[in-house]
Amino acid sequence: MLRRLLRIGMTMADRVRRIGWRYSKAPLKGVRGIVLDEAGRIVLVRHSYTHGWYLPTGGAKRGEAPEAAIRRELREEIGLEQGEVSEIGHSADLLGQRPHSLTTFVVRNAVYRPRWSLEIEEVAAFALAALPEDLSPGSRRAIAAFLEG
Repeated sequence: MLRRLLRIGMTMADRVRRIGWRYSKAPLKGVRGIVLDEAGRIVLVRHSYTHGWYLPTGGAKRGEAPEAAIRRELREEIGLEQGEVSEIGHSADLLGQRPHSLTTFVVRNAVYRPRWSLEIEEVAAFALAALPEDLSPGSRRAIAAFLEG
């Protein structure tokens, strides 16, 4: 019962946050990580406020460099302890009327230790040839682009 109430609360908070983004004119700077463990499996997360599996993502704080943001987000979301981080792509778009940029990183040989949080319900590693069926479309596209080179 408590878990269900937490999911409802986090879902509502996510919706309010997205409405705020729509009406804000400040640029949104995001980061996304394609995290590969030492066995070459990809690390995905399941959020408490939505269904399906996703690549770990997040927003950069004001004045925070993208690499610092991805390292912080990965510590928070999957408990990243170590890994070789390198930038592999950058895109810019509009999210409503708000400029939005997304920097993608690959993290190789990741060592992580998931810990409980309100935002992340589950962390798991999957073979690249056996991705979960309920992988988000955006994450699926990002992984396909990464695999294509």
